[in-house]
Amino acid sequence: MGYPTGAQPRSYRVLKFTATPSNVAQAVVGHRPPGIVGVYEVHQYADEKREALELWALAKITNPVPAPAKVVKLARRRR
Repeated sequence: MGYPTGAQPRSYRVLKFTATPSNVAQAVVGHRPPGIVGVYEVHQYADEKREALELWALAKITNPVPAPAKVVKLARRRR
């Protein structure tokens, strides 16, 4: 399983930015491994997910997304 370039969910991309292992990042966003591995992989990654989310929170606090510089009001649609 993979995503086309630029099509990964935002939370997964952010977790990868924090150097979270792929299997933990997938578990955080609720994905199971594909195929037979997903059937037998029952580890919940609770401690690893907690650490990944703490790293994500730290990244969000230290690198906040700037507010949009300009909000443009759109004209109403004509009928």
